Amino acid sequence: MASLKFSVSVDTYDSNKFHFSANPSFPIINSFARVKPINLSLLDAESWDIPDSNPVSENIKTSWSKDSGGLESSNYRNDIWRRFQGVKRVNRKDPNSKLRAARIDNGPEEKIYVKHFDGELDMNEYGMVSELSVERCNAILKDLERSSDSKTMRFFEWMRENGKLKGNVGAYNLALRVLGRRGDWDAAETMIQEMSGDSNCQVDFRVYNTLIYACYKQGYVELGTKWLRLMLENGVQPNVATFGMLMSLYQKGWNVAEAEFAFSQMRSFGITCQSAYSAMITIYTRMSLYDKAEEVIDFIQEDKVTLNLENWLVLLNAYSQQGKLQEAERVLLSMQNSGFSPNIVAYNMLITGYGKSSNMDAAQSIFRNLQSVGLEPDESTYRSMIEGWGRAANYKARKVLWLARKRGLVDAISYNTI
Repeated sequence: MASLKFSVSVDTYDSNKFHFSANPSFPIINSFARVKPINLSLLDAESWDIPDSNPVSENIKTSWSKDSGGLESSNYRNDIWRRFQGVKRVNRKDPNSKLRAARIDNGPEEKIYVKHFDGELDMNEYGMVSELSVERCNAILKDLERSSDSKTMRFFEWMRENGKLKGNVGAYNLALRVLGRRGDWDAAETMIQEMSGDSNCQVDFRVYNTLIYACYKQGYVELGTKWLRLMLENGVQPNVATFGMLMSLYQKGWNVAEAEFAFSQMRSFGITCQSAYSAMITIYTRMSLYDKAEEVIDFIQEDKVTLNLENWLVLLNAYSQQGKLQEAERVLLSMQNSGFSPNIVAYNMLITGYGKSSNMDAAQSIFRNLQSVGLEPDESTYRSMIEGWGRAANYKARKVLWLARKRGLVDAISYNTI
């Protein structure tokens, strides 16, 4: 079975102390190349074709569900597009107003206004003529897409009738957002064919990412896979966001086969998406496919992936779930030596792992020493300890700890009767 090799030494367990020691003569995690981390916020904004960009947060607030055997982020249910430089759909229409003006300002040039009347769009007023530039048309379309799907498609058709769509990938992408929200997948596929045909557009990953994002939002696993396969058939190379969204979609439904296909494609393109590695390991761990999870851990080293906090916690969970607590301790030590602060989620994973192995001396040692590393136990910590004492048939300790938690004793972690 594969295992992650960390160049650190771990003390033999002593129930009377809790600390990790590293031999200073050995570099920490020298098996991981120190490559520059992926910074999605530095990617060319044009590659996303979105109005707003949000860089990936470095400080992921993570919580762990012991029952599911997996790692969950408190931001996990947030808009996936925000994790991979996303877009928030803004509805700026006042429901109490019957008239709204969208102002398109082109500097010193003439200002164009588009009037919206209770579902009607006046194409002829205020300069809405065929002489409008493509840039102005795109600006108007962009504004409409944020407020009304029907008006967006009406104006898109007006652009088509007036020859404004030749090579205009941006306009097509806005229309595809609407079709994705509507779930009109046949129309979306026809539109892509039109782009590469009559409109002579360069279809790239931005087009397919728009539809994959819609599939993620609506939980359509098979459709998400369909768009991935279609873009591969058409010779379009995916990017980091493509695989990030798809792997997150597959993780939500524990879709092993689809995740394996996407993951293998990602590696074949030489793309390293940190969240994709985490998702694949989490899926395997949840399905108790521990050997495969450790194969992915080996891929992390082979692909020279720079680990973020989520990656470290996923590795720690993978080892803790299968009872490989020494490996889990090495991961925790290496994580801290890589600059990550002590994390209660990480220690909870170790406590739960020792509890499942009925090694409550080790679990109790970690529990007692949380304050020494600047941490306080949370609800998950107490639950893991109480369940661990139950497995060890030490019902007295279990009851004492349960009462201490119920009474809210601040010094419960050093309760002398346990």
